[in-house]
Amino acid sequence: MKKNLFLIAALLIVTVSTFNTEVQANTEVQANAEVQANAEVQAYKREHISQNTTAYTGGTVGHGATYGFPNSQYNTVAVKKKVNTNDPLIPFGSLISLYSSLYLDGPNINKTQFMVTDTGIGRNYTPYWIDVYYGSTNSTNSTNANKFGNQKVVSYSAYY
Repeated sequence: MKKNLFLIAALLIVTVSTFNTEVQANTEVQANAEVQANAEVQAYKREHISQNTTAYTGGTVGHGATYGFPNSQYNTVAVKKKVNTNDPLIPFGSLISLYSSLYLDGPNINKTQFMVTDTGIGRNYTPYWIDVYYGSTNSTNSTNANKFGNQKVVSYSAYY
């Protein structure tokens, strides 16, 4: 009986020790994965300096809506699309962080971040032009988008 009790106690100690080692190893793997993910984000940071900025109106279902990225008034932008596709140069869902705040005429707000949710042609504009979504097409939004104009230039970073 004492022998069985000793054997059970020894197995219990080994099991607990093995479990703790596995938990510690799993924690280290998760920490390493987080470090690697952060390094990958930094590796894909792109800077776009002195880019044209315009404003547009339209539906909330832009080209990115199919992928779960609908347009949102004053929060999202369209970017140029790749030749002969609707695929954006900056992927849908990417966050754009402006180096200086952008004043949005009409709603009279300043913004520094937008998400890419749509594409456009952007003829005669810089390669990484952004087009701020001013909401659904109606007289107020169209007037405000026109007030915004096409003369503003921004510099920004995007992670993709």
